[in-house]
Amino acid sequence: MRKIRTRALSILSVGLITLFSQTASAQAGGDAGHGVNSKAESGAGHAKRNQFWWPQQLDLSSLRDHDARSNPLGSDFDYAEAFKDLDLAAVKADINVLLTDSQD
Repeated sequence: MRKIRTRALSILSVGLITLFSQTASAQAGGDAGHGVNSKAESGAGHAKRNQFWWPQQLDLSSLRDHDARSNPLGSDFDYAEAFKDLDLAAVKADINVLLTDSQD
């Protein structure tokens, strides 16, 4: 009988914590558990999605690898060939001048 009471108390406390978090979310302007992924987001033991914590985050999708939007020179540009043609000594000299000359 004691195990049953302990289990019931445990279930009740998880339910109260979930209810409290949903109420706090509603008071803070959240979706109060009515969002698309509310079941996964409000359940005990489930991780919150980034959109929950940062609802106004920047769209960084253009920075993803292998995306046409992240390649400013186009898909036909050969970066390896362009690097072979680069004069590294001149680049190093330019960087040295840039870092040592004052812009004031």
